[in-house]
Amino acid sequence: MYRSGIGDPPLRSSRSIRGVEHPSFRHRSPLLTMGLALLLQSCDSRANGSPGPSSTPGSPTVLTVGGSIVSASDIKIREQVIAVKSGAAEGMSEGAYAQMLHGLLFVEVLAAMGHPITEAMLEEEIRRIDQSTHDPQGLADLKKACGGGDSPSYRRIGILPDFANRVFSQQVYPRAKELQSDRRVEAEKLLKELSRSAVLENEVTPIPANSPWQRSISLFSPQLGFEPMSGPGDPPIHRPDAPVGESRWLAFERDYLIPVEMGKFCSSVIEMDDRFLLLRWIQWEDQNHRVRRVEQLWLPKRSPSEYFLEKASAIPVWIADPAIAESLRQKVSWARSLSWRRP
Repeated sequence: MYRSGIGDPPLRSSRSIRGVEHPSFRHRSPLLTMGLALLLQSCDSRANGSPGPSSTPGSPTVLTVGGSIVSASDIKIREQVIAVKSGAAEGMSEGAYAQMLHGLLFVEVLAAMGHPITEAMLEEEIRRIDQSTHDPQGLADLKKACGGGDSPSYRRIGILPDFANRVFSQQVYPRAKELQSDRRVEAEKLLKELSRSAVLENEVTPIPANSPWQRSISLFSPQLGFEPMSGPGDPPIHRPDAPVGESRWLAFERDYLIPVEMGKFCSSVIEMDDRFLLLRWIQWEDQNHRVRRVEQLWLPKRSPSEYFLEKASAIPVWIADPAIAESLRQKVSWARSLSWRRP
């Protein structure tokens, strides 16, 4: 797999979900918005050893997410967690609902993918945080807000959501090749169509309308890789006469551009870090330095947040207070795509 090169145009990716501060008060998660919160504060567990869909005895249920139940007491605890992390003392009820809803969706998605968070995993994460935190007082305040470091509330409200986020974004998602399989198939299908259509050398290649496909013209050299086209008044680009050693762009040229005739697409889909690329060599820009003008058609890979929201939209969610539910749908973009119904 090749990384995107210098001069590659930015992808118009889907809106990413903002990260939240980890209970260690040191790490920031790359994936989810508004803070991911909670599971529950009961000691019950599922048969497979993961935290169970329980709530505080005697406290009314105010939120359900799939099989998980959240009580009014859970909301109050989450409000205190927000106060510890942000310093805000009031007006956190709606934020607590949003964080708990998002966090439980995240845990449910992991379980549906066959990667549930188990009690043993939580225990190991708690030990790691205790040993590595750079803010002992902040961590102590968080434990106190949850009812103590040994309380079920600390495990499920203070630890579980951020830990589940990290498991998904750093362990499960990067290793799940099947998450991108449909886009690779789509890229291979378009490449076959273009190979049959005999696009002329200087023609603009048509791309499917109303699709995520994107197109650009750029330069490519074995010295510098992909470069943007120079504009009027731009200084000349200095290139050495030959690549130094076996650079990755020298290998890229050998594998994808040298075997293909000018005007033709490379015979295979090129997988980059963030996209599936179809590449066509249009003409020489500077033959002495092996600088080619190339056309790039690319299909962005599905982002972690995009895949997460696709899965989350199938999970039934319900909030007892209709006003809070409607407010979240109005104010929080990801909440609009959820399946709002009581399970």
